[in-house]
Amino acid sequence: MTLGERNTAYDISLFQEHKVDDNSVNNVLKLPKKKRATNAKKKIGIMHGIFLSLTFSLSVIIVGTMIFNQVQLTEITDKTNQMTKQLEESRSENTRLQMKVNEKLSPEVVERYAKSKLLMEKINPCQIEYFNLSTGDKVEVTQSNEKTVIDKFLALVGIR
Repeated sequence: MTLGERNTAYDISLFQEHKVDDNSVNNVLKLPKKKRATNAKKKIGIMHGIFLSLTFSLSVIIVGTMIFNQVQLTEITDKTNQMTKQLEESRSENTRLQMKVNEKLSPEVVERYAKSKLLMEKINPCQIEYFNLSTGDKVEVTQSNEKTVIDKFLALVGIR
């Protein structure tokens, strides 16, 4: 499209000088004081700021403590579960070893071992020997006249 073919209209009145009205200089609207106070931002006081920061700090400390305690509780629970599992394994091993010991020390196994390895037999009534002690027992007490070291010490101290 060339310049000659355009069909546009220009508003040249925009470039002309306009007269300024005296009323248009003071076209600022004044709000009543009540409305101005509600629209204004409220200033945060120093005490309010300190209170907010302390509240936020306390909240962070409480949440941190709760998380720390949960972590410790989880670790203790894991250790408890691990120890419980180890205890059950030890009890199972103890039961197994106890059965093995009972198997090795049963009367039948001991008797079989005594017969085969040690060539022992059960006692016969003819092997029992009885002896008589009806003659009485004799006791002989010997008393020595020699003083022991303790007697000498007590005599030296003056107790005996």
